[in-house]
Amino acid sequence: MTDHLLTRGEGKPVYGMPHNEKEFNRLDVQHEAVTLVFEGLNVCNEEVDRILGSSGDERRVLDLGSGSGVWCIQMAERYPHAHVLGLDIKPQDRSNIPPNCAFEIWDVNNGLEKFYGQFDLVHTRFTSGIFSNPQAVFLEMERCLKPGGLLIIISPTFLLCDDRKTLYPLYTKANPHGSWLQRSFMGDLIPSEFHNAQLTPIFQQRCFLG
Repeated sequence: MTDHLLTRGEGKPVYGMPHNEKEFNRLDVQHEAVTLVFEGLNVCNEEVDRILGSSGDERRVLDLGSGSGVWCIQMAERYPHAHVLGLDIKPQDRSNIPPNCAFEIWDVNNGLEKFYGQFDLVHTRFTSGIFSNPQAVFLEMERCLKPGGLLIIISPTFLLCDDRKTLYPLYTKANPHGSWLQRSFMGDLIPSEFHNAQLTPIFQQRCFLG
């Protein structure tokens, strides 16, 4: 592992954190915190059990932006009859990888056509900021599902107003009293015409059946 930032050909960083053991440890701690909140590996554990619980036909799981690989490894251990594949721009060198788990170096921004129609579950967590076009990538994820498959997208929580539905206004020159934190969350993820939209909490933790 190295301490340098990973970049695309033009030198633009594709991941804003170092590629080193300290960062992988941070991702492992983040994973433990998330599993405590979700009371399991997924935000919709019962639905995942339903999709992957059968030991008949082979089940396949795809994780985009697998980071330290801990989610993939624990999913492979929980569902030993399923094959779990993690994609990331960083090489994976963990030693405790189960036989039904694999990792591949892949930049999701280059498309996912190679993986279309192959997976019962497609998962990504806290990765929106590394996508050059998040909405296009989300559509690519859906295309990787088998019919009836499950797509899980976990993204940071946007700041909401007291009604729990309206996005808190972000900082702009026209609105200097808005939130800089909200602006950092929203960035290029949401078109400007939706910045004051009414949203439901499903925007933040999305589980979609194909």
